[in-house]
Formats: sequence, structure tokens, C-alpha cells
Amino acid sequence: MDSINTEADSDPTERIFATAIQSAIERLLIEGTRHAVDLKGFDKAIERNAELLSQNPNNSTLQDDQTRRKKVRNESMKKIEELSSGIAIELQQKFKEIHPLQTRNGLDIGGPDSSSDHQPPSDLVNQLKIMHKRIGKHAHEVERIDCEHQVAIDALRQQVAAQEEVIGTLKKKTPAPSSNTSEQAPPQTSSNLESSQLKEDLKQMEIRISELKNYVKTILTEEIPVNLSESVKFMQDDLNHAFDQYFRIGHSQISDLIINHQLIQNFEPRLKSLENLINNLRNNNNNINSISVTDHRQPIRLIRRRNNNDNNNNNAVLPICAEEPSHENCTQQ
Repeated sequence: MDSINTEADSDPTERIFATAIQSAIERLLIEGTRHAVDLKGFDKAIERNAELLSQNPNNSTLQDDQTRRKKVRNESMKKIEELSSGIAIELQQKFKEIHPLQTRNGLDIGGPDSSSDHQPPSDLVNQLKIMHKRIGKHAHEVERIDCEHQVAIDALRQQVAAQEEVIGTLKKKTPAPSSNTSEQAPPQTSSNLESSQLKEDLKQMEIRISELKNYVKTILTEEIPVNLSESVKFMQDDLNHAFDQYFRIGHSQISDLIINHQLIQNFEPRLKSLENLINNLRNNNNNINSISVTDHRQPIRLIRRRNNNDNNNNNAVLPICAEEPSHENCTQQ
């Protein structure tokens, strides 16, 4: 089992299939994200136009623009569906192109029952569906985070607007400084105290406004990019882990198929049985024809044995000899 796994690891067909899966995932992430962003933008534009149409339903320009945006949105949704189905078809075709030799060997040795090897394993389709669901889940997670950030930003903007409104009200209530303050009567001392208190409140409010602005700036420039980066990294790690897991499962399934079909274990015994049968038939034929000449040649070998270097090549096809083990009478199978 270990030797089979070692040979499978060095098989270029598995590397080609792994490269195809990695390329498909990268394409799905890049193009799928781009289409998802476009689709989200179209949805927001359609919602804004719907609000405007609710206020002015007889506006033909808004109606035409709404129809056009819905058409573009449907086209974007269709592109996403075509992308996912196209990647699945490409992977299925790549799987069929990589394993035709294994399918032919299964037909030659296992007989008609091995015709089901032409079909791709159902596990591959299920794994592609699972990965598609994972990508959709991550897209919804990114959208949820974006919505939360937008809600927080809107709340902070409302707080800033309310504070600015309070500041404007305080400024209106604050009396303008006059040049004859020294000539005012003593009863105006309470108004002066109230004015100084309002000034202190105004300063505190300005400090609070500046703190809120700095807080909003910190969220926009630091927290949101970090959260998005962590979300993208989490999605990438999750997809890489799923890809490695499914690749190991596929490799194990291919190894199990080879062992269960006994493609390697029973090949040599069957070959020796065929060679013994031919030798017996030839001996019987010699006895019937009463051939007295003794044949000192070696028994006929159906397949010329190769040296160790040739045996290490798993993809080499052994030649068949009709009469002699010489190169002239051998043809490639």
C-alpha cells in the first residue's frame, strides 16, 4: 500500500488534476467576487430607484432606468451561474482526460462490469457542491460584516450631526461680547455666569465632537480593513483546508479502486497461466504430430521481461511476442 501511494504521488496525472482544481478555485474566487460585488451594487441601485419611483411613479425616465438595471442585474446573476457550472464541467472533463488509461485497463481485465469506470465518481460532484456552498457562505459573511460596518458608520454620523446641531443651538444662545460690559448693572451678573457656563459646555462639546471624529476615522482606516483582511484570510484558509482534504480523499479512492480491481496483484499470475497454457498446447501438438526433434529453446514468453530500470516505469506498455522473445517478432500492445 505504501509503494502504491509513493508511485501515485509521483504520477504527473494527479499533479495535473490538482493544478486544475487549484486554478478553478482561484478563478471562482476572483471572478465570483467580482460578479458578487457588481450584483450587490446593482441591488442597491435598484432599491434607490424603487424609493424614487414610490415618490414619483409616473416618471418614465426612472422606470426605464429601473428596467435597464434589473436587466443588467439578471445578466450578472446569469454570469455567476454560468461560471459555477462551467468550472464544474471543466473539472469533470479534465478528470475524464486524465484517467482514460485506467478506464481502458479496467475494461481489459475486469470485463464488461468495468464500464462504470467511464463515469466520474459521484463524490467529486458532491465535493464541488460543498465547496460552492462554502464560497456562498463566505460571501454572505462578508456582506454581513459590510452591513454591520455601514450601520456603525451611519450611527456615528448621526451622533456627529446631533452634536453639531447642539453646538449650533448653544452658539445662538450665547450672547455676543459687548464693549460696555463694565457699565452693566450688578443684576446682570447671573447672565454672565450663565454665559460662561454655556461657553464651558460648548468647549466640552467640541472636545467630544473631535473625539467622535477621531473614533470614526479609526474605524474607517484601521478596524474595517483589518476585519476584511482577517475574513478573507479565514476564507482562504478554509478553502485550502477543504481542497487538501478532498484531494487526499480522491487520492485514497483512486488507490482503493486500483487495489479492489486487482489491476496489479493478479496481472502476473494470469500472464503465467496463459504462458503455461500455450506451452501445454504446443507440447500436445508436438505429441500428436509425432515430432521427434527435441526443442531446447526456452518456453514461449508472451511478454518479454524487462530489466529493473524498465520495471520502475509504471506507464510503460509491455510488448507481446507471438513466437520468439526477439525484438523482431514483438509488437507494442
